[in-house]
Amino acid sequence: MKLIPTSTVDNRYYISLNGESVGILDYIDYGDEIEVKYIKIHMKHRRKGIATEVINMLKETNKKITGDALPDAIEFWKSMNAYFYETIEYDETTLTPFIIN
Repeated sequence: MKLIPTSTVDNRYYISLNGESVGILDYIDYGDEIEVKYIKIHMKHRRKGIATEVINMLKETNKKITGDALPDAIEFWKSMNAYFYETIEYDETTLTPFIIN
């Protein structure tokens, strides 16, 4: 699995598996912390452990990982051992901040 930058001006990466783009990851590396903006896996590649593998790659940096989980993603982040904070409403969207140490 590889992370390939989508351009030289942002923090988005194509998730490439066997030469095929299977998803996209957007994150910011602050030095001691990685903030995951989003991770999205293409429909036909879901439920194959790809997002888990990508987050495990980020965990190997030994940096804390933070972000805001959408309701449909809570179970995924729980499986990554995320600790959750109080849910917030933002522009009609429910977000649950999390941290993985």
